[in-house]
Amino acid sequence: MGADRTLLWLSPDPEQSLPTQTLADRWHLVPIDLNQPPNVRSVPPVPRVGVLDLQNYDSERFPWLEEWLVALAPTTWVGLTSQSPYDEPSLGTLIGTYCADYHTLPLDLPRLDTVLGHLWGMADLQARLAEGHKASLQRHALAGDSPRIHQTRTLLQRFAQTLEPVLIHGASGTGKEAAARFLHDHSPVSQGPFVTINCAALPSSLSDDALLEHEPGTGVGSVDSAHGGSLLLQAVDELTLEQQPALLGLFQDEPGAAGHQRDIRIIATCTRPLDALVHAGRFRSDVYYRLAGLEIQLPLLSERLEDIPTLLELFFDALPDARRHPPRRLDESAMRALLLHDWPGNLRELSNRLRQAVLLSDRRTITTNDLGLTPHPPGQYEGLSLDQFRARAEQQAVSCSLALTHNNVSAAARLLDISRVSMYRLMEKHRTYRG
Repeated sequence: MGADRTLLWLSPDPEQSLPTQTLADRWHLVPIDLNQPPNVRSVPPVPRVGVLDLQNYDSERFPWLEEWLVALAPTTWVGLTSQSPYDEPSLGTLIGTYCADYHTLPLDLPRLDTVLGHLWGMADLQARLAEGHKASLQRHALAGDSPRIHQTRTLLQRFAQTLEPVLIHGASGTGKEAAARFLHDHSPVSQGPFVTINCAALPSSLSDDALLEHEPGTGVGSVDSAHGGSLLLQAVDELTLEQQPALLGLFQDEPGAAGHQRDIRIIATCTRPLDALVHAGRFRSDVYYRLAGLEIQLPLLSERLEDIPTLLELFFDALPDARRHPPRRLDESAMRALLLHDWPGNLRELSNRLRQAVLLSDRRTITTNDLGLTPHPPGQYEGLSLDQFRARAEQQAVSCSLALTHNNVSAAARLLDISRVSMYRLMEKHRTYRG
């Protein structure tokens, strides 16, 4: 361990207050100037532990303090103060709100190092559990038997066989990274690396070199490191018009181009539809058409409600603390509430609500209150039977498959993995006609 552990040092004068002689051998020190507005692009990812230098605390002397603390969350802080927090109410409130511990000068460095070590260990454990929770969400995001998710898996399976760029559209929490992973794992470059670049974290003055070169400690990948594998460009809709031209080099056909030279499969995700941004003049059409070699729209959870029972079982089993908590089923009211909920947060919201319910409930049965949802009397559910949910999903699958195949019934039937006769029957059943 030792110097591979990152320690943030947040101070109005970090170069002067930083006790580098003792801590530098055991920590990777990252000084942060409180006199500057927050900029977290150069700050390493979690787990993060930091020292908050509050010597001679004065709220006017620390104008950016709370903005920095919010921007750096989640970080576990130890306050360093020359005053007693009991004598200065505002200082006490600040330490009590943001710090796990505090030390009063003169500084006892061995004691501080021990406390920081313990806090880093806990932060590391929590980060690993959170990563496992995220991984389980990614593994199960495409699970289910609904027509919409079946159609999604079929498209992904076909797209994966090529090395064409793929643009994945989807609302927050629908499983865009899971879809990107699926494409990589089932592709000809599955044995190569899977590298992620978060476009929202890229510098405002983005150049080709910034994409090609990896900056250590930033948690941002690079094109170079994706050689022979897949490069995921997350949140491309967050790129500004000034940043977008840097992506063009990934798609040039000449030998000197980044993507061509390195044999990289490029996958991009977006929350907002790029074609709408193009029409609004906020996204370059040449970049859009290169990213969108193939496109797929991930379904909302509200469009695949019949998958909820399957997803619940998978999420139950994947919870890291599931064995220590007894509840393993939902009562009728809770299931009714799940099926009637709008799910603005999609799969991520379902996973979070289930995790909360498991932690809060001391019974084997989870209730509506445990899930934090509004109860719905049985009478409100009479018009929403499981058969009707399935019928609604069937109708959406038929409409979407026809739209994707430009109203070619045979192609739409192949997309849904059903016969042409079955496709015509579904079209007649749901009164879906080619328009």
